[in-house]
Amino acid sequence: MEREFKDILTDFLKENGLSQSDFARKLGAKPDSVNDWERGKAKPDYDNLRAMVTAFEAPAEYFLGLIENYRFEFTAAVADCAIFWKNLLKHLINRYFYIKI
Repeated sequence: MEREFKDILTDFLKENGLSQSDFARKLGAKPDSVNDWERGKAKPDYDNLRAMVTAFEAPAEYFLGLIENYRFEFTAAVADCAIFWKNLLKHLINRYFYIKI
């Protein structure tokens, strides 16, 4: 299901407790522009999209409607992967640098 930018923006503002003015200030955009985006009268240009990604550390895919969630979720699979890499690194350091960790 493809979401419209106005819905994505409305949800983002609500989830982060931001007003249109707060959002605009953080981007360096005009509040009227943000109002137009949220009402579906206009869409942000490349520079504004880039500013959103940078200012809020959210992937562009989220604002483009390609992914549902922009927050990183630490799952059991991620934990298992992190443990694997930690143990491998520990093994390599012990083996090649003769340092016990």
